[in-house]
Amino acid sequence: MRGPAYPSQRVLIVVGFPPGGPADIAGRALADGLQTRLGKPVIVENRPGGGGSAAASAVARAEPDGHTLLVAGEGPISIVPALAAQPYSAMSGLTALNVFAEGGCTVVAVTPSFAVKDLKGLIAEAKAATEPITYASSGLGTPSDTVAAEFAQAAGIQLKRVIYRGAAPALSDLIAGHVPLMFPTAGQTTEQIAAGKLRGLAVSTKARCKVLPDVPTLTEAGIPLEAGKIWFGLFAPSALPAAIADFLFAEAQAVSATPELSKRIEAITLEPVRNATRSQAAEYVTKDVADWMRKAATIPGLK
Repeated sequence: MRGPAYPSQRVLIVVGFPPGGPADIAGRALADGLQTRLGKPVIVENRPGGGGSAAASAVARAEPDGHTLLVAGEGPISIVPALAAQPYSAMSGLTALNVFAEGGCTVVAVTPSFAVKDLKGLIAEAKAATEPITYASSGLGTPSDTVAAEFAQAAGIQLKRVIYRGAAPALSDLIAGHVPLMFPTAGQTTEQIAAGKLRGLAVSTKARCKVLPDVPTLTEAGIPLEAGKIWFGLFAPSALPAAIADFLFAEAQAVSATPELSKRIEAITLEPVRNATRSQAAEYVTKDVADWMRKAATIPGLK
């Protein structure tokens, strides 16, 4: 039940990536819906750094009163902590309030000036090269980074990451031809591929991506791999009172059911998620954390 003093002021939602990327779009979609329901300003603050870990650390240290929240996904919550110890944890420093979007479609994309026409050509080029092919990473633990590592292991090749402070600057350099390869989400690349500014070689999902129906899956292109699942959730400092946590869970659930959020989430090739209970959201996050701990031990290219 809503407490009489909450919210007593504006609510800040921290996002660990620059404007324009999937995390920012998802965070702003949720923030707009919450602002309508809460009757108080809900402001998004972009705080890039450390693959989203800077934002997660800041929220974990914030006053646990429900006025400072975090929108984050598998990167800062599951992947980055699996690669190196962090001053926060989804199991202790943060509490999962809701998981509101999942899905995603990651693309093996190259700049048109890169002389490969398909995935087999990329693999052959990588194996013949004297130095590893570089790829643009939007940050440690992001899909553009993790799919690259999983793909390289499955294909038996070496790739070298160039880390950017988010998807937007990485994509700009890819389009400009400053870096030959990237593994962005389909929502970031559909228009560029259609316009011939990028070439999509494969998608990392089990089935072809709805917005890129002509681009084969990795499995169809000869690499039996499914990778790059994306999700976003709402988090708070771990000591948040249960009454406020339950209230925010219910409010985020209500926003997830609106056509407005669905439209904006689907634009980045995700689907809205509705959890039955707050415990179910926590279980979703716990499982993902465990999955990435296992992967971190078996895929050296992640580190």
